[in-house]
Amino acid sequence: MSVLEHGAIRNWCRCASLLVALCTMARAAGTNFASVFGGSGQDYAASVASDASGNIYVAGLTYSPDLHVTPGAFQTALGGNGSLANPYAIASDAFVAKFAPDGTLIWSTFLGGSADDYATGVGVDGGGNVVVTGWTRSLDFPVLSVTIDGQPAFLSYISPTQINLQVPSDNTLGTVNVTVDNNGSVSAPATVQLQNFASAFFIYPGTNFVFASVLPNYLLSADPSTVAGATAAHPGDTLVLWATGFGPTTPPAPAGTVVSGVPMGTTPTVTVGGVPVQVLNSILTAGSAGLYQITIQLPANVPTGAVAIQASVGGAQTQSGATIFVGKL
Repeated sequence: MSVLEHGAIRNWCRCASLLVALCTMARAAGTNFASVFGGSGQDYAASVASDASGNIYVAGLTYSPDLHVTPGAFQTALGGNGSLANPYAIASDAFVAKFAPDGTLIWSTFLGGSADDYATGVGVDGGGNVVVTGWTRSLDFPVLSVTIDGQPAFLSYISPTQINLQVPSDNTLGTVNVTVDNNGSVSAPATVQLQNFASAFFIYPGTNFVFASVLPNYLLSADPSTVAGATAAHPGDTLVLWATGFGPTTPPAPAGTVVSGVPMGTTPTVTVGGVPVQVLNSILTAGSAGLYQITIQLPANVPTGAVAIQASVGGAQTQSGATIFVGKL
């Protein structure tokens, strides 16, 4: 077993939890190493995760201004005040680090503001995006924000190439300016059209199949040969189509709040393979924000195979090219 050291030898033995965590994860991934990572202050590991390639991600808390942070990291300096000469004045930062299956440090970064910050959880999604949870006391914690005509939008997902948000509740329609503030670096305004209806189906990544569920068991519906674990829909089935942008509801559901009850939307027109289908309801999903369920029933004469699906409401149409998969009875 090799032991890799990243950073200075410390005066405290607070690295033990990180060493044990990395060693345990490495063995679970079929590798054989232990790694010590930290600086000259106190460092705590709180969470470990791995991806499909066996890379290991660690998140926690550090008081070390000299923590080994890789060049070009998201945050290269400890945000907390203080110095090694006066370590008790240092506020903690969260840290996140990625190790290769053999224990080689790939990247690491501080994450925090001028007060105490602590990462308590880390995970990796199917796209390789690292998700970190924790807490902060820093009013200047590094954040990304989006405004629409000066009003803050509600963010639900951020990646290096994509930001998902919910537009603030407002009666203003027409041309609006969208601005992104990435930790103080503000973009030039982008001009977009804001309208009551901007309907779209959610799509399985890498396919044209809409996210759909077959009732009553909410089975994932798509071509089983393309989407693992999916099942074909059949003539006569009742499907829930998962969508966004289907407009105002009764009662209203203010943006940025978790939906409760059953807010009803305007009933759209839906066609499958050019055949009109019965729309049973259009509702916002309880426990979500801006997630619509459009429930339809497939007619007996619906075409089979990968079939085009489109919805129209309030003068807006869902994207072209979207499909569902209908099997033969």
